[in-house]
Amino acid sequence: MQIIEPTLLLDEKKCQENINFMVQKAKRSNVIFRPHFKTHQSIEVGRWFRAQGVDKITVSSLRMAKYLADSGWILPEQLCPVVSVSQEHGVIRVDENTFAEISVGDVVGVLPVHSCLTANLMKFYITLDGKVLEQMCEGNRNI
Repeated sequence: MQIIEPTLLLDEKKCQENINFMVQKAKRSNVIFRPHFKTHQSIEVGRWFRAQGVDKITVSSLRMAKYLADSGWILPEQLCPVVSVSQEHGVIRVDENTFAEISVGDVVGVLPVHSCLTANLMKFYITLDGKVLEQMCEGNRNI
């Protein structure tokens, strides 16, 4: 086989096992599993997630959000790319509709963490408030 352009090659069985592992991990920890679709960028792989009950995702670009929303994925209602962030200030880019809903001084949440197909390699998760989720400390898996 000769590959002449960027191509995603996946072991479907391992991928689906990883998805199932993360779905079960989230259920045991009583957290919402919203995987980050950054690696595969594929509607077909998205169908594998959906088949295991995942109905919410996150993405890192507006283009990818539109691509996946067009195939029925539920995305955060106000998806705003972060332009820059410091300890005191943050700059976000918003579209016209979202701009009308945000006032000066409003607090917005930035979700810097995500779960993806490689998340099962992490030893633990840290919540936005800094708490370590001990229930998810299962160590590395080799599947």
